Amino acid sequence: KNIGIFMKTHKIVLTSMATLLIVSGTFLPSAKPEATTKTVSTYAGSTIMWSKNVVTFTYSGGSISKSSAIQNSGAIFPLNMSQKGIRKTQSSSSMQTYVGTYTGSGGITTPWGNANLISQTRSLRTIIHGNGSYSGGWIN
Repeated sequence: KNIGIFMKTHKIVLTSMATLLIVSGTFLPSAKPEATTKTVSTYAGSTIMWSKNVVTFTYSGGSISKSSAIQNSGAIFPLNMSQKGIRKTQSSSSMQTYVGTYTGSGGITTPWGNANLISQTRSLRTIIHGNGSYSGGWIN
């Protein structure tokens, strides 16, 4: 009995930057850059009173596919740092901006709690980019 091994050759064609491979009549999409998730923080303050925006985002190929943000703050008594909310103020596929608002105050201790003598509200901005970079700081 004669047993033979037969191999069929297939032509592979590379087309443009979209890079579609034609293999055996089947179209295969090109490999996309793998998405990366990164968590960054913009910190402002000192060891006795601080504010921090924490932003987590997923990016690939210069674009941001999703993002979210939280606030973090603290102070040593009788100082106080209150979180007033964080929101996305600018959004495109390549850049997003989050602004967190904080109120810092200080006062004296009374039997009924802390009596604030001074209070200031400021906003902390965090800008994220589709290439994974970020920047930030106080804006007022």
